[in-house]
Amino acid sequence: ASYETVKRLELEGDGVDQLTLAKQEAESAKYELQTWCQNHYGDAFIAWAHVKAIRVFVESVLRFGLPVNFCAATVKPIKKSNEKKAREKL
Repeated sequence: ASYETVKRLELEGDGVDQLTLAKQEAESAKYELQTWCQNHYGDAFIAWAHVKAIRVFVESVLRFGLPVNFCAATVKPIKKSNEKKAREKL
């Protein structure tokens, strides 16, 4: 979804130049935001994955009583059809 803030544009003198300038500023701001998001997405995703890993550890130890030196793992079946078998085995 695209969210934009609408503000009244007051045109003084040559309105075409001001409108063009406003469009250029908006494009520049959009480009800067896209660049910033692309540069920081990886960091945000890694931080999110670490938070999930910490949550697994804390819940496993405190909630389920596992020893502190347990090993957590992720299982992904190669074929989609093997997913049901893997769930049954676990």
